[in-house]
Amino acid sequence: MVAVQTGEELIRAIERNEQEILIDDEELARRILRFKRMKVFTKRLLIGVAVVAAMGILLSFFFGEVPALLAAALTSLAVGAVLIEILLGMRLIGTAALYALYKKYSIDLVGCSTLKVRIIRIK
Repeated sequence: MVAVQTGEELIRAIERNEQEILIDDEELARRILRFKRMKVFTKRLLIGVAVVAAMGILLSFFFGEVPALLAAALTSLAVGAVLIEILLGMRLIGTAALYALYKKYSIDLVGCSTLKVRIIRIK
């Protein structure tokens, strides 16, 4: 296990393919936890966007273009929110490390008195 306190140390630990990484810095831990929530939220959001877009197209046959325009507006807002979260994550640790964190690691909350995050490599 390696303990990190900055984004640069986290990037180096991910590049070295560390098996277990412990984040000691509370602010960095909060951002990584937010990324974890975004990882789960993104999948559900994209499914919801697809359903809303399909409903808008189907309802436009009966009610004109208004449902399709509303579905397009909601879709653009949802996709914009996801892109903002991804860009914030890229700014935090970079594209390659963010992708590795997304695909190769499991993120867990550790600690009671202080916020700490443990990142474990998925085999």
